[in-house]
Amino acid sequence: MSIDDIYARAELSLQQRTNGQTEVMIHADEMTALLQALSTNKIKLETQNEVLRQTQDAFAALKNRYFDLYNFTPVAYFTLNIQGDILETNLRATQLLGIKPYFTKNESLFSYLTKPSQSVFHQHIQTLCQQKNRQLCELEIICAVNKELLYVRVESLPILSGDNTQVDKIFTSFTDISDCKHAENLLRIQRDLSFNLITATDLSSASQQILEACCQIREIDCGGVYLSHPESGDLSLIAHTGLTDTFVAKTHYYPANSVEAQLTQAGHSLYAHFKDLPLARIACLASEGLQATAILPIQNEGKIIGAMQLASHIYQHISPNSRHAIETIANKIHGVIAHLSAEDANRRKLSAEIASRAKTEFIANMSHELRTPLNSLLILAEGLQEGTYGELNSRQQHFLHVIEESGRHLLSLINDILDLAKIEADKVELNLQLLAVEPVCQASLRLVRQMAHQKKQQLHFDIAEIGLMLYSDERRLKQILVNLLNNAIKFTPVKGTIGLKVHTNAAQKQIFFTVWDTGIGISLEDQKRLFTAFVQLNKKENKEYEGTGLGLNLVYHLVKLHGGSINVASEPLFGSHFIVGLPWQTDLEKQQTNTALIEQKHTVIRPATQINILLVEDNIITAQGLCDYLENIGYNVTLAETGTQALQWAQTQAPHLILLDIQLPELDGLSVTQQIRANVKTAHIPIVILTAMAMPGDREKCLAIGATDYLSKPITLKHLITMIERLCQT
Repeated sequence: MSIDDIYARAELSLQQRTNGQTEVMIHADEMTALLQALSTNKIKLETQNEVLRQTQDAFAALKNRYFDLYNFTPVAYFTLNIQGDILETNLRATQLLGIKPYFTKNESLFSYLTKPSQSVFHQHIQTLCQQKNRQLCELEIICAVNKELLYVRVESLPILSGDNTQVDKIFTSFTDISDCKHAENLLRIQRDLSFNLITATDLSSASQQILEACCQIREIDCGGVYLSHPESGDLSLIAHTGLTDTFVAKTHYYPANSVEAQLTQAGHSLYAHFKDLPLARIACLASEGLQATAILPIQNEGKIIGAMQLASHIYQHISPNSRHAIETIANKIHGVIAHLSAEDANRRKLSAEIASRAKTEFIANMSHELRTPLNSLLILAEGLQEGTYGELNSRQQHFLHVIEESGRHLLSLINDILDLAKIEADKVELNLQLLAVEPVCQASLRLVRQMAHQKKQQLHFDIAEIGLMLYSDERRLKQILVNLLNNAIKFTPVKGTIGLKVHTNAAQKQIFFTVWDTGIGISLEDQKRLFTAFVQLNKKENKEYEGTGLGLNLVYHLVKLHGGSINVASEPLFGSHFIVGLPWQTDLEKQQTNTALIEQKHTVIRPATQINILLVEDNIITAQGLCDYLENIGYNVTLAETGTQALQWAQTQAPHLILLDIQLPELDGLSVTQQIRANVKTAHIPIVILTAMAMPGDREKCLAIGATDYLSKPITLKHLITMIERLCQT
């Protein structure tokens, strides 16, 4: 009997016992076989149960493993219904939204999206439900914790109903792409800013561009750039955006001791809510409705030169991504400062060169325009006094003398202007030579004696020792002394006293020239401006005392060229002392000098032979005066009024000498000179250039192209005759 038959008999016996029937008898051997079979089955069942338990444990471990992967993956997963309500999330999703785990169920995902993204996600769900396939989009979400704006890439899959006809649920993943978006946005801002900065010509316009670029960052909507005064440390607003006029009016300037200036000088970036700032700052920011603020120092060559202040009217916090963007953009200003500094230096240098050239040209033209009529005036006056046009009575001689004196005074003013121009152009070279001091002083006093006599003033001269010698430029030293003496006479009342005192200091190796007076004196405040060009001390004096304000400035520069110094000691109403100190060598050989200056009158000698002079001059009055004077002496003069005529007559007339003006019609004097020198027939003729453009380098330029000599207008007829005699004899 098989084991199955034994199982059947045992079940039948059990059933009969239950029903009260007579049991089927089971033999002992059958019972033994049954027990063995049951024992075997028990072992099998226990084995199967162990395998099942192990399988369950493995499944639980695998489940936990995949649950951890689901939770801790960098991708946020959501299970949604078709209305967008959250049914299930992983841990990353709750972190991304800034909420606690397990508290998202049945919340709408739309509540975490920006308004523009809500519309995008609504369309995203509609398309997924219609097409029942994978859908992609990009959204902006707002973290519930810090309100930070995050960018996510969205991928959604439909979960269909049992019959596969409807979308039952949506499985959605969010991948954080904020870093990429911020980097893209920053690159775009930087690109646009770099392009805009090309047109910035100064720090103010560049700062404005940088501020507007910073305001493209989400948490920033306003700001200003302040520059620190290099000496006082005060802050001044040079650019702003997004601020009200009232706020700008209150904050356009901060003194050095203000909270704002102190925060700037701290030297590090500050990010804070306005309530976290010092009390003095809170009220001001609150009045504008500002929340989050940032202060970034501006540096140049290691020094803090200002600050950029940024703020938001909406956000209370500036995110790390925005801080990085702000600092990246703000760093542009450092490069701009360096670039603009170099560019500004080049621009200033170029402007200075252009201004210098323009000034030189202006002064040269002004010199020509002033000297040309002045030359005619002085030539005619001198010619009349010499009797060229007939004898004059004493009254006429007196008035001619007044005319000439006034002309010479005007000439001295023009010469002062030209001397200053030469000094500024570094064209003045001192002709240093050993000279006796006393004769120079006496000559200077003689030049101003007539002016002092007219005001009934006394002139005093005091020299420490006779025979003092000095290495100096005689003409320039005389110019210094005459200017100081003229000023002393001018500002000293009638019957006052003026003096010139000379003494030495062997220890200091200096010689001192002191010009003193009993005049109106000078206040301490006015003494600070005394040596500035074109400055006269006050309006009253401008009316009462004539002058250009150039004399003392010229004196100052001439003294400096000598390596000396000039100082003034004065009080109002108690006169003035101007002390000029010049280097002096104590071992110079002392020589006795004759202090009497003998004025020698030039005697005009008529030429023994006929001398032909070609005068090239387009100014009719000047030409007429020169022709009359030269012909009266005995010279034969031919007049050419243009450069072209000069070239023709230089060949046909064969003159012994050519007097040539520079500014001529058709062909200028320099070109005429070059062409005369280039022609074998005329190359030997002496050429004296007469010009009213007495600027630095003019003489050298004229001699370099072939001129024999050079005279600056207005010329003196005696000097001209002396030069003609010298050149025609050679």
